[in-house]
Amino acid sequence: MSVTCSSRAGWAARLLGSGSGLPPALALGSVTTAVGSGVFAAGSAVFFTGYVGCSGTQVGLGLSVAALVAFAAQVPLGMLVDRMGSWACWLFSVGLLMALFASYPMVTGFPSFLAVVVASTVCSTLAGLSRGRYVGDVLGSESRVRASARIRVNANIGTSLGMLLAAACLAIGTREAYVALPVVNAISYVVDLVLIGFFMPRTAPVPRDRTRTGRAALRDGPFLTLTVINGIMMVNDTLLGIVLPLWVLRRTDAPHAAIAAVFLLNTVLAVLCQTRAGRGAEKIRGAARAQRRAACAIAASCVVFAATDGSSGWRTLGLLIAGTVVLTAGELLEAAAAWGISYGLAPDDRRGEYLAVFGLGPQLMHIVGPVALAGLILAYGWAAWLGIGVVVLGAGAAVGPAAAWAERRKAPLPSRVRQDVQ
Repeated sequence: MSVTCSSRAGWAARLLGSGSGLPPALALGSVTTAVGSGVFAAGSAVFFTGYVGCSGTQVGLGLSVAALVAFAAQVPLGMLVDRMGSWACWLFSVGLLMALFASYPMVTGFPSFLAVVVASTVCSTLAGLSRGRYVGDVLGSESRVRASARIRVNANIGTSLGMLLAAACLAIGTREAYVALPVVNAISYVVDLVLIGFFMPRTAPVPRDRTRTGRAALRDGPFLTLTVINGIMMVNDTLLGIVLPLWVLRRTDAPHAAIAAVFLLNTVLAVLCQTRAGRGAEKIRGAARAQRRAACAIAASCVVFAATDGSSGWRTLGLLIAGTVVLTAGELLEAAAAWGISYGLAPDDRRGEYLAVFGLGPQLMHIVGPVALAGLILAYGWAAWLGIGVVVLGAGAAVGPAAAWAERRKAPLPSRVRQDVQ
């Protein structure tokens, strides 16, 4: 019996990716947290309008305000992670998230909705930065990209499961079912608290290098250049999540079900191929090479999607499938490149700060991109697709020289983080 249980535990650990260097507790937490987040993300709009009583405009305004506040706070939060230590800051932020989502059923009206959604978004940002720094603290340079890839795979699996649970709650349609949406998310953070508090090694803050004062990352020219390039490359996320569905609905004759098929195909490919896409991106030069390949793939997908302007029938569906495959390849390569570059260039004593700055590019793209890109493509059709492809190719061509510049400017790193395993 014990042998059977042991073999099942080993099989589960391998399934979650602990064999790739990812600690088992971190692997399990990446799934459970994503399940809770997937449940709430899929049903949040219905919860806020059907249960809290906010209008659609108020929900949109609240989410926009929360995103802007989190953007402004990101670098200070990264510096906080460096000072407190990744383990302590992660535990603290997850505890706040648990309390916040447990309080969601008590929210009534727009003012309390705005306060809670801003607080939870800021705490989510802090938790993400803490986990990112923690991965860099407890894993060696050869394992960080591979482990980050596995975390992303687990998150995709967990989010998909969470969305299925949300669909069941929304199908029931009662107020009690709506309450289950944030409560399940709160429970997932309880599991995360247990895993972090009792099953993950504690890390201590790294002594700061006094020769770098203030916000060193914001004064690091080559690193900021790579941050901008990474933000441009994150156009893949906006294209898939916002622009392509609108394009399918407004400018092609494809059935509406094609949108769901595109998302499903992207998710399946991400689960199957993300770890493989990260190979070779552990070093900065390899990551720059992956970024160039990502640029080529994203630009190629823009050409394919542009070809659907004027196509019809099965040809349109075939082009949408082909474009999604190529765009997903660019997405996976871009993610691996971002991990390799950000971890490779971040000093040990300021890793949280550097990761926070590097994340500003994607954050800005998520704020500006949906409106700007959707408007351009719906107005100018295939020409806008090709224009986006050219911009992405330019960013890909710049990443090699920028990465070489950053390596030349890179200061010697302090000693490895001290760990206090309890």
